[in-house]
Amino acid sequence: MIKKDVKIQLRFFDLDAYCHVNNSVYLNYFELARTDAYREIYDKAVEDKVYIVITETYVKYKIPVLFTDTVYIRVWISDIQGVKFTVQYEVHNGDGKIFAVANTIHAMVDPVTNRPLRLPKDVQKFLYVPEELT
Repeated sequence: MIKKDVKIQLRFFDLDAYCHVNNSVYLNYFELARTDAYREIYDKAVEDKVYIVITETYVKYKIPVLFTDTVYIRVWISDIQGVKFTVQYEVHNGDGKIFAVANTIHAMVDPVTNRPLRLPKDVQKFLYVPEELT
């Protein structure tokens, strides 16, 4: 799988009453990383007038992110099955410390019929490279 690290700029706004990044902010970070890593796919979806929607989200928080931490999101596609694909995330500091791991499951949807669409083969090839080939 092709993995990409995206550096995240922390904001004071991201902090909660305990002075660490609030758990809900991680979803914004995942969106930033996913959009950065797969910009071409999202641009093409907009052009083709299809929606890419999140159907499930899972996050396991390991240790809190403090404002003084450097944060990267490692993002990659781990699976494609029919109309769904899974995006994996690892929140880390670039030096071995892992703050959280997560995944989101996505589907392509026709905005008129609201029905799922199969990912085109060329999109699948762009998104996913089996681990044994990397």
